[in-house]
Amino acid sequence: MATRQAQSPETRVGFLTIGCGGVGLDAIEQHQKRYQVDQRPFPNITMHIDTDPQTSDLVDEHIHIGFKDYQIDALQADPQKFGRGIAKILEHMPQYLSHEDGTNGSRTVRSLTQLQLAINEAALFTGFRRAIHRLVNEHGVSCVIPILVSSSGGGTGSALQILLPLKFRDPTFQARALQGLPSQLFRTPITFVSDPYALAQIHEAPHAARILANSFAYRIESVALERARAVKYVIHVGFANNQGVILSDKHMIGRVLGTSLYEWQRSWIEIKGRLVDTVDNKAFSTQGYTGRDRPENILNATFLGDEEPVSEVSPVNGHVRNGGVA
Repeated sequence: MATRQAQSPETRVGFLTIGCGGVGLDAIEQHQKRYQVDQRPFPNITMHIDTDPQTSDLVDEHIHIGFKDYQIDALQADPQKFGRGIAKILEHMPQYLSHEDGTNGSRTVRSLTQLQLAINEAALFTGFRRAIHRLVNEHGVSCVIPILVSSSGGGTGSALQILLPLKFRDPTFQARALQGLPSQLFRTPITFVSDPYALAQIHEAPHAARILANSFAYRIESVALERARAVKYVIHVGFANNQGVILSDKHMIGRVLGTSLYEWQRSWIEIKGRLVDTVDNKAFSTQGYTGRDRPENILNATFLGDEEPVSEVSPVNGHVRNGGVA
C-alpha cells in the first residue's frame, strides 16, 4: 500500500534529521541511501554533529564541535564565563583536558561533550541557521521537526540527545538560529536512540561499564526532558528478538536505527494521526512518569506482598503496564 505524503500548504512538515556521534553518522548514511533511492519523498535536511571531524558526503550539514588547542586554553583561563556547570566539570575532570589528549573527542565521557558544545556555540548557531533556511527556501515547509538519532551509550550521542533539546528551548538559540523566521516554525524535537547493551558487553569491563552508565544516565535524564516537554517523543530501538538475534556491531546498529527512522518519517502522517488521540493526550492529562513500573518495583509488589501489582499508563509513551506486562 502506498504511503500518503500529500500535505496542505498550511501544514507542510520538514524534518531536520540530526545524527549525533558515530552511531548517529552510521544511521544518517543508511537513512540517506533509502531517502535517495525513494526519490526524496518528503522534505528533509540531514545534519551530523560530532566531536570527531570524520563525516560523510551523504550529510547535508556537518558541525564539528571537537576541541582545538586554543579552546582548551580559553576554558581553563576563565571557566566561569561558560557557566557554573562548565566550571564544575573543569574542577573535577582536569585530567581529560591536557593538550596531548584534550583534542581526541569525547572518549565515551558525556561531560567532555558538554564542554566542547559550550565553547563551540557559534558553529552550532551557524549550522542550524543554514539547515533551517534550506528547509524553508528549498522545500517551502511551514514547520521543522528536529529528530535526533544516536546511541544512548556513546559519550557524544548520549550527551547531545539531552543537551540539544535544552539548547533548543534557549531564547538565544531561537533568536540566532531562526533569524528572520517565526519562532513557531521550529517544533519540539523527537529522539531516536539505540540501547547498546550487547555492544557494551564485547568491550573490556571499564569501557563496558562506561557505555552502560551513559545509557542509564540518558534514560533518567530523558524522562526529565519529557516531563518538561522539551522532547515530544523518545523512541528506543532494541536489538534483540525472540529468535535470539542480537546486534552488537556498531555499524549494523546504525543501519537498523537509520532504517527505522526513515520508515517513521516516511509514514509520519499516519503515525501522527494515531498519536494525537493516544500518547499526546496522555502527556497532558497525567502527572508524568513515576518509575513505578520498573522491574524491581513490580517484583516487590507481586512476590513480597508490599502492595497490589502496579497498573500504570506512562503519559509520555502510552505504554500500559499491568503487573509488569505491557
